[in-house]
Amino acid sequence: MDQRDEIKARLSIVDLVSEYVELKRAGRNFRGLCPFHSEKSPSFVVSPDKELAHCFGCNKGGDIFGFYQEVEGVDFVQALKDLAQKVGVEIKEVNKVEVAKSKDKKEKLIELHELASVAFQENMNSTPEGAKVLAYVQKRGISDEMIKKYRIGFAKDSFDSLYKTFLAKGFSKEEIVESGLATAKDTNLSQIFDRFRLRLMFPIFSKEGKVIAFGGRALKADESAKYLNSPETPIYHKSDVLYGYNFARESIRQTETVILVEGYFDQIAMYQAGFHNVVAVSGTALTPRHLQLLKKTAKNILFCLDGDSAGREALYRSAELALVEGFNLRVIDLGDYKDPGELLQSEPEKFGSLVENAVDFFDRLLALEFYSIPELNRTELGVINKFLEKVLPLVKKISSSILQDIVARKIAGAIGVKIEVIYEELKKVQQTKILNSEANKTVVAVKSASFTTEEHFWGYIFWFPEVILSLAEKMEKYEFLFSEKDVYKVLMDYYNDGRNLIDFRLIDTDLEEQIKHKYSIVAVYLESVSSVDWNSDLVTQELERLLDRLVKEFKKNEGSKLESQIRLAEQSKDTEQLKLLLDQYRQILSL
Repeated sequence: MDQRDEIKARLSIVDLVSEYVELKRAGRNFRGLCPFHSEKSPSFVVSPDKELAHCFGCNKGGDIFGFYQEVEGVDFVQALKDLAQKVGVEIKEVNKVEVAKSKDKKEKLIELHELASVAFQENMNSTPEGAKVLAYVQKRGISDEMIKKYRIGFAKDSFDSLYKTFLAKGFSKEEIVESGLATAKDTNLSQIFDRFRLRLMFPIFSKEGKVIAFGGRALKADESAKYLNSPETPIYHKSDVLYGYNFARESIRQTETVILVEGYFDQIAMYQAGFHNVVAVSGTALTPRHLQLLKKTAKNILFCLDGDSAGREALYRSAELALVEGFNLRVIDLGDYKDPGELLQSEPEKFGSLVENAVDFFDRLLALEFYSIPELNRTELGVINKFLEKVLPLVKKISSSILQDIVARKIAGAIGVKIEVIYEELKKVQQTKILNSEANKTVVAVKSASFTTEEHFWGYIFWFPEVILSLAEKMEKYEFLFSEKDVYKVLMDYYNDGRNLIDFRLIDTDLEEQIKHKYSIVAVYLESVSSVDWNSDLVTQELERLLDRLVKEFKKNEGSKLESQIRLAEQSKDTEQLKLLLDQYRQILSL
């Protein structure tokens, strides 16, 4: 037994976490308020079976060492020493091999991204196709200085040029695929292709300014995905990263204010116009972890999101999270302009006054959802109820009781009722949520937007690993559905080697340990939200249902791609290519 295992044997995750968090039993697990971010409803779960603590609000936690590192702000070596002393384990020598290996891997992935960024820039500056892309960026109002500063580039229409470049530099297939810059068709890595092809490339930077991912904008109108982003990797976690934060951090600190926009172009255009305290989300919606990052330097958030219905919904979702964290929220009204980039191109001198006159979030909400209704209709009960259904859940999220009272009085004044009426309605918001959660108990566990269908699939297997015995044949048949090839390979190798599935301890390699950690978290989530007494038979049924869903998603995605290629083949009258594509399309539909 090594030092880590000996410490774990003497100190349970429940006992350690209980020193920081008041825990209450919830089935086989424990639940409490997260120690890493403020919340009113507990989303922090501790699993004694999996020796794991995790918050499903901010995604922080880990085993006893990961939790202690996070809560005390120390590195692994210090956590090991502190916990060893706590339980009386003698530390003879701190083994730093594991830390060094992890550091070396991350450095290689960053090097790959640096090489890719240089290649993309050269493509845009040194090729005829790149010249057209450069002209497009300039037409969008982005200066040469900003293009250079943000290292904007161009991915050629090639299946493997970047991959071959990496191989020539001495990188392994495994490293190239793990970087997310290339993707493999199979677990044997026999067919590897560049992830980004014929796209305008925006490097995504870490807080320190290192390239850790990319966002690629489609350059063909018929491309199924307008934006394609790097997948999660050991150096890139999209829920942690805000685009442009490396450039904006100092200005945010000085002003204690951050302007939040939706897209890469918007962030760059605003920075170019002199508004340096601006960031954008990249590849995801705003998350609690983004807000935790901003909270270190900012007290105020100015939302400057698109003016369409999608932008409005994004505003409400983002505000809901930010209210819990105690930010002061204001909204920049773009008027008839679609987004800040469009306004800055047309009337750049106007933007400063819009920022200065940004309105309180709830005033903006009243304007959009109530005062926009004809005055004659505002006293109708149906109109008032619809408005309250929209606004009261947001009021409920306000962390300050003083601010909550101010907003409640605004709403009461707007609809012409006493403040007591609003507080009575606020009580019902919580009651309705409880009633709904009780009414929606089904055999299928609640699906979270935080996890994909495939992640749910693997999560159930990590919860009930013995189901592989009955599903292995079907999983092999549908191997092509799984995008997380490493997970599939580890699990099937484990099964084919005849190892003990009930124990299911993946400890052979660093990769297996990472997989175990990730999907243990998903399994804990599924267990914590379930109202069903799960068993192997029920889980097998659920996994078959999820496989069906994966097939449907695959058919939809691949079918859309083939339809675009078929149209191009028809236009070019390439009969041979058309026949091949139609055969592939029929095969997809027959799945």
